[in-house]
Amino acid sequence: MAHTKRVVKFFVYALLLCSGCHMLRTGSPIPLWHLESLNSPLAVQEITNQFLLLENGQKVTLPMIQRIAASQPLFRMATEQGVEIQNDGEVVGLVWLERNCGNDPCVWSRVRINLSDLSGALEPDGIDPDKLSIETIQDLKMRAELLIGDRQHSPRKGKTTIWDRMLMRHVRRAFNAANGIKDSE
Repeated sequence: MAHTKRVVKFFVYALLLCSGCHMLRTGSPIPLWHLESLNSPLAVQEITNQFLLLENGQKVTLPMIQRIAASQPLFRMATEQGVEIQNDGEVVGLVWLERNCGNDPCVWSRVRINLSDLSGALEPDGIDPDKLSIETIQDLKMRAELLIGDRQHSPRKGKTTIWDRMLMRHVRRAFNAANGIKDSE
């Protein structure tokens, strides 16, 4: 009986120590999570260079994208949980985010992501040149080389990196500028 109490006491103290260390680093005594979901997901049966084929037979194209980044594992991961088609025609998927700072109390993050932004970031040459100037597309390609360089995108980790998100933000800004939408940042 005394031995069992010591073992329990040891594990309680070990748990408190780990929790205390986590709190000192992040400000939260326990790891947190942020999980977003799709409102009305539609399963994707096939991804081609021109469209997404949904389970109901619908063929969905991505706004501003002429050639989808169908061969990219990161794009495929974003469609695994299905996609949501918004009222404005934008297509949204889900991705896991890589934790890029030890001070972030949110250990698990799954967020909604615009698939046009993701496809444009992964393969800028797939952006429709009728919708975005060639110079802007070349600028996005240069940014991709600078941000990613020899590093791989994150599919081997199963999460989207900060570099992927920065590229997607640049793509969204270019799309907004082409559509005359003022950026909120």
